[in-house]
Parts: sequence; structure tokens; C-alpha cells
Amino acid sequence: MSQVTCSALRKICATCGRQISWRKKWEKNWHAITYCSDSCRKNKIRPNSLDTMFESKILSLLSRRRIIQGLTATVTCEEAEREVLQDKKNFQPDEGSSGTAFQSSLEGTKAASEPSRTRER
Repeated sequence: MSQVTCSALRKICATCGRQISWRKKWEKNWHAITYCSDSCRKNKIRPNSLDTMFESKILSLLSRRRIIQGLTATVTCEEAEREVLQDKKNFQPDEGSSGTAFQSSLEGTKAASEPSRTRER
């Protein structure tokens, strides 16, 4: 098998990034395969999700730092999280837009990061 044929028979899952290998049962619709499993298909990354916001923030921070620090520049997840949440906090939706998805994702993030306030007995 040639090098081109081997690379053409592999894809990357659009959700989790795993490598998908060609299978005989996908022969007729290999061009349409984008997810490695039903789980990834059900849990697609949405365009305005926190995942995409974190990814774009990490890439922007990294590109700015590479100008100064070169290829050794690094960004931590905490830095990106802090900036994304700060951007969301400062976000003011227009009169016409509801902004509910934006606000609900922020509330979900806050709830997950704050410790429980219940007492154990």
C-alpha cells in the first residue's frame, strides 16, 4: 500500500480527535464519516460552546506569546478559563438578542467550579 493510500484511509474524529481507521463496512460512505462513535455523534461540539471558546482563547493567547517568547511560549488552561469567563461576564447582549444560551453556560460553569455549600452530618 502506498503512503498516500494509507493516509487517505485515516480520519480524525470531529468531537474527540481520535484517529478513525478505514473499515470495509464504511467503503461506500467513507467520505461522510466524521465521528468515531455514536457517543461522539451525540455529543457534537457546538459552535458557541465553552469548548470552542476555550480553544480559540488558548490559540489567541498562544499566538500573542509566541511573538515575544518564540516557540517555547505556553498557556495554561486556568489562564484561558479566567479570560473566557471574564469576557462572558463583560458581555452585554443586544436588546434584540436573548443571550440565554450564553448566560446559562456561564451559570453552569460557575456552579461546577464552586464548592457545595451543604453541610455533612
